Order: sequence, then C-alpha cells, then structure tokens
Amino acid sequence: MILMIVVALTNGLLVTVSRIMNARLGREITPAGASVWNHLTGTLLMGIFFLLFNNQEIHMQCIPVYAYLGGIIGAVYITVANFLIPRLGASKATILMIGGQILLATLIDYLKDAIGHPLTAVSGIILIILGIYVGERSKEAVRTAEEKS
Repeated sequence: MILMIVVALTNGLLVTVSRIMNARLGREITPAGASVWNHLTGTLLMGIFFLLFNNQEIHMQCIPVYAYLGGIIGAVYITVANFLIPRLGASKATILMIGGQILLATLIDYLKDAIGHPLTAVSGIILIILGIYVGERSKEAVRTAEEKS
C-alpha cells in the first residue's frame, strides 16, 4: 500500500509539472496550440511504448464508441488547464480542478453505493473554495494596505 501511495503522489507531482509546463507553452502560442502539442508528443511517446511493451492484439471493433470520449475530454481538460493556470496560478487552478475531480468521484461512488453519504466530500470541496476565497481576500487587503502606505 505504501508503494501505491508513493506512486500516486509522484503521479500527482508529474501532472502538476506537466500542467505548469503546458500553461507556459499556452501563454506563448495559445492554450489550444499547447494542447495540440501536448497530445502530439504524448501520442508519439505512447506509440513507442506500445510498440516496445505491448504484445497483445487490439480489436478495435470490440471497443464501444463512448470509450473514445476520454480522449476528447482529456483534450478539453488540458486546453482549459492551459487557459486557467496562467490566470489563477498553479496552486488555485490545481486545487479547484482536483476539487472538481473529488466532487465527480464522490458522486460516482455514491451512485455505485461505494460510500454512504457524499456530504463529507462536498463539505470538503466547499471548504477548499472558501479557503481560496479567504486567501484572495487577504491578498487584496494586503495590496490595499500597501497602496495606502
């Protein structure tokens, strides 16, 4: 279990680094352009991994059409992240995006009877949003005080 925790945390670190790098590229070229570049280079790398490590046949006709929506959703996610991160900052954008993930995961688990009551997770997300709000208000107060002095 400890190994899985370390792997998950490392993956989270990599996602954050990737989002920041893509957001920076998005500022230089456009959020959509950075998304295209992200998916193009990712496709090339995964193609190499597939050729090197996959020894199974893939039967495309057996895959339901809705299964391909993940790629579309991923492209939208990356484009939106490339737009948000330069505007909100890496911390706030990441926290809010993870909050959305927690909210949907909680709903899915609730619908699958995997959790008893989603109120705890929803309360946590509300606290996250309130924390960001309080942080922004305190930053504004500091700026106002600095401007007055």
